[in-house]
Amino acid sequence: MIINIRVDHTLADIETMEKVSKDLKDLFSTLKEQIDIKEYIEINTCNRYEYFLYTDDYNKLDLDCDNQYIIIQYNDEAVLHLFRMTSGLESMIIGEDQILGQVKDAKRKSEREGHCGKKLDAVFTKAIHVGQVVRNKTKINQGSISIGSAAVDLAEEHLGDLQDKHVLVIGAGKMGTLVAKALAEKNLKAIFVANRTYYKAIKLAEELEGEAILFDNLEEKLLNADLVISSTGAPHAIINKERLLRVFDENIPNKMIFIDIANPRDIAEDVKE
Repeated sequence: MIINIRVDHTLADIETMEKVSKDLKDLFSTLKEQIDIKEYIEINTCNRYEYFLYTDDYNKLDLDCDNQYIIIQYNDEAVLHLFRMTSGLESMIIGEDQILGQVKDAKRKSEREGHCGKKLDAVFTKAIHVGQVVRNKTKINQGSISIGSAAVDLAEEHLGDLQDKHVLVIGAGKMGTLVAKALAEKNLKAIFVANRTYYKAIKLAEELEGEAILFDNLEEKLLNADLVISSTGAPHAIINKERLLRVFDENIPNKMIFIDIANPRDIAEDVKE
């Protein structure tokens, strides 16, 4: 039996997903105690938290969950959901390509950790192939935008033309790179890239003809930033209200825009205040 348990953007916003993800982990732990889970793969993105499980111990399964945001599917329904996901049909931005890479990464991680066996390997290999075929045959991803470019479009809605703006990009991983590609076309006045691993910041900044900064110097560049887009892999918020009040001496600019595309979130909820 293949089981999928998840919370995703179709039922929950980001804040709810973060809270419910703890219940999802508890449910997964309960399942591990209840039945013999032979294999599992965890998928964790900014729009979903999911587990795909394989067990042949289903006669003992007594799965009960009263959380309205957690979806549970079995066998054909679970596999169909996976195929739709790799095809870009379950994404917030229909047809986006990032999810295909994220599923591949989740499978590789599970393989490294010894949790992915023959059953899930076969299902996920087929799902990845289906995702590739769907894109090649239907061109569903043509003209689609990435999370990175969507973040830049959102910034333009609030700030207008970005050409004369100072932009700070925090994080030089996959999401940060997507943001950089979208920003590269905007002829920015100044762009700064911060990352905990400095050489990655340098590499990305060079592509943008911008400036890499040490992560420890983040507060210095926050002072002059009109736009901050953050996408690190930090396990906790790196920017909160207390930090901003310290930087701006209790006077945070009204027109400063923060866009958080990290998972977990980089920017604390109290920044909205």
